[in-house]
Amino acid sequence: MTDCRSVTSLPESFCDLKSLKTLKLCGSGYNGHMGLVSLPERFGECKNLVTLELTFCKSLLSLPDSFCDLTSLKTLKLGDSKCYDRGCGSLVSLPERFGDLTSLEDLDMTDCKRVTSLPESFCDLKNLKTLTLRGWNDTMGLVSLPERFGQLRSLKELDLKWCEQLLALPEGILPLILPLSAALAIWA
Repeated sequence: MTDCRSVTSLPESFCDLKSLKTLKLCGSGYNGHMGLVSLPERFGECKNLVTLELTFCKSLLSLPDSFCDLTSLKTLKLGDSKCYDRGCGSLVSLPERFGDLTSLEDLDMTDCKRVTSLPESFCDLKNLKTLTLRGWNDTMGLVSLPERFGQLRSLKELDLKWCEQLLALPEGILPLILPLSAALAIWA
């Protein structure tokens, strides 16, 4: 679904799509965006979902707790690091159980400007390879990273450009970022 400004929510019956593997709910251009404000409470029942794109869902306020039951999810795009202003700019936080997304490999949170911190369980994403937490010519609201951030041993790419509010890096992050030096992007 693309550029559906009038669609503010999906029906609970949407979660009956048990075989769904890829879902793209995104805008397509400068003036195109999704009006989606929330996902169904039962969204986590889409157990076979592997790829989810919510780019340009500027009105999305939160993710339901059941979202963390998407244990097959490998790619989650809440933003688009290749295009300006395509993030979930109204999203305030990630669910506390976010670390239960054990298959997650690629997470793009570009322009999720209102997210100020990541839940501690984030560090349980043992398969996470690519993490983009950048802004686009605008400051990200991220103030801190979880203390156990250095335990993301599978991480190969980390993008923190425009995270000007980020005050410090956690103590254990150095062993993680040294091998990343060729794929680490930090805007100072």
